[in-house]
Amino acid sequence: KPNAGYSGTPMWKLALERKEQEAAAPSVKIPEGFKPVEKSTEWYYSEKRQVYWRSTDGRMYVWDSVAQKHSLLHEARTYEFRAAVGACFHERASQVKHLLVRDLLKAGTALRMNLEHLDRPCALYALYEGHHVGDG
Repeated sequence: KPNAGYSGTPMWKLALERKEQEAAAPSVKIPEGFKPVEKSTEWYYSEKRQVYWRSTDGRMYVWDSVAQKHSLLHEARTYEFRAAVGACFHERASQVKHLLVRDLLKAGTALRMNLEHLDRPCALYALYEGHHVGDG
């Protein structure tokens, strides 16, 4: 019998019991890999991602060692555009050095750095100018 034990029970009473069960059950699902912080029940920490998760608002945080508090972590977005970047220098620019990383997220993975908080696509361009030494 599919409704064994509920035969003759009013629908309003069943609905009330369901609401009470839902209220008693935790409505927040803890993300995978997060473990509770020792003294707090609302903060969870992921050793792999090195970020905190707060159960009251469901947002990610990082620890700001200068301000000595949790700071909101920027959630990365993926955009549907492409940027073509290149460099060209002439012979008189011998004091100028440049650095071009076309895919910063791949470079971060190779260096074992967590850069998941950066928007995508993500590149890096740096230009360094040295000091010109004059004649004698």
